[in-house]
Amino acid sequence: MSKYPFSLRRCRIIISSALLASLPIAVTHANTQAAADCPAAQVGVVTTSLVQADLASANQASIISAPYNSPHHAHPFRGEATLPETGSVYGLAYHAASDTLLSGAFLKRFAALGPHGTGAIYATNRRTGQTTLFADINRIAGAAVAGNDPRGGNTDWFHDASAFDSAGFVGLGDIDLSEDQQTLYVVSLGDRKLYQLDASVLGGKGGLPVSQFKAAPTPIPLNACSNPADARPMGIGTHEGMVYVGVTCTAQSTVRSGSIGDVNQLKAAVYRFNPQSQQFEGSPAFATSLNYPRGCVYSDDIMAPASADCFNADWRPWQPDWQVIYGRVAPGNAQQTNFNLEYPQPWLSDVEFDGADMLLGLRDLNGDRTGYCKGSPDESENPKVPNPTQACKAGTMGIQQGNGAGDILRACASGSSWTLESNGSCGGQRTVGQGNRQGPQGGEYYWNDQGAGGTGAGGSNRGHHQTAMGALLQLPNHGEIVTTAMNPFDYYSGGVEWYGNQQGNSQRRVEAYNSKDYWAFGKANGLGDLEWVCGNK
Repeated sequence: MSKYPFSLRRCRIIISSALLASLPIAVTHANTQAAADCPAAQVGVVTTSLVQADLASANQASIISAPYNSPHHAHPFRGEATLPETGSVYGLAYHAASDTLLSGAFLKRFAALGPHGTGAIYATNRRTGQTTLFADINRIAGAAVAGNDPRGGNTDWFHDASAFDSAGFVGLGDIDLSEDQQTLYVVSLGDRKLYQLDASVLGGKGGLPVSQFKAAPTPIPLNACSNPADARPMGIGTHEGMVYVGVTCTAQSTVRSGSIGDVNQLKAAVYRFNPQSQQFEGSPAFATSLNYPRGCVYSDDIMAPASADCFNADWRPWQPDWQVIYGRVAPGNAQQTNFNLEYPQPWLSDVEFDGADMLLGLRDLNGDRTGYCKGSPDESENPKVPNPTQACKAGTMGIQQGNGAGDILRACASGSSWTLESNGSCGGQRTVGQGNRQGPQGGEYYWNDQGAGGTGAGGSNRGHHQTAMGALLQLPNHGEIVTTAMNPFDYYSGGVEWYGNQQGNSQRRVEAYNSKDYWAFGKANGLGDLEWVCGNK
């Protein structure tokens, strides 16, 4: 059993497309208003719980929720949907009028997809507790536009070899509803296009599943990257009637045998899509290099500035060779071991707005290509260990602990554009992250994102400088950003954290799973997207 209990006349007007695109967009903030109208005590936070397939129980929760105002150091989560209903999902969207959660299929190594495969979007009605298929973009398109699941029917889940280099390329990325809640926007990782689906059916105006697209699929721009083949989309956000899609320049094409690759080609770009003209702008609305200092993957004193001799947490180009990640061949992982798999690879997984300022959630791809107490992609290496506690013993050849070291970046509005935080300062606001050697220009705005240790586990300053899992949630009239993170308290754990948008500090943390939950992913990206809901299930 899961641990989560769970009156105008009609007239015909012909307008040219050029004129239509130039008209101002009327923005109906239905979702924002719904969030503002929900009584404070009824606001909840929801995330997806990613589960290792061979250790999942029959009714394991795949979507979990907790009160938004959960106290610090709590373990408050309850189930919203189960693994058999949805399988592995990442993206979340909340349709407030129907009290329905939408979730998108996500290919993650060691996690099984749901009953409808790589292009599925599921609808969980919180009033009835039922989960059904909302749409399958593969079925509507008549082809596997989200990519094919590389695994067969008899997967060796201890190694899951075929999924290693498919994570990031197959399935769905982030999903988001328009501000009027009428359109669901979906990022497809397979063909790198933006899909739009009619969400009005959730208000009782039609049946499920949705059988057609609301508009033609739109290719996501790739021109921010030196090599378009390196452009990988994922994150999405809506703001003032526009849709913002995040693209990562992975620099994978620069990786050669024995080398990390060209870190100067690592970049995060955000493209703006106009739903009225149905077009992306030709160049990014915002872009920034990701070649900045990020401190230590692990440090004996996470409250001190990063030392020069620590295990480096700087971003690296996406690495296609699993033997590098597993420390078998050069350049090896950060700790140069075959047990702790730390090799940070950026993936822009979420876009949020605090007023006019843009917040970027960065997920570490390494956390989606590794697991917790699992084997390498070499199936001849170490047969499955029956007892998971034995599998977690350090030093056993073929048994590894994965690590995801994501990040949060803030870009402050500057006229009609945005300026990236610099040395712990953004838009004239400074935080104590100045000079900590963990962010752009030597400092970090959201400086308190380390754990466990320091502000995490009591009594110990040991831990990780970067712990974010890449999902963000910003509610109106709240001066804080919510994110998913590893090690909020315990080692090999995951949870949700609240950071002040003015001071950049951790205000409270709650735990979703810990080191004793062997079905979970430990430090290897055990949680997905974040959303809000109104009312308890």
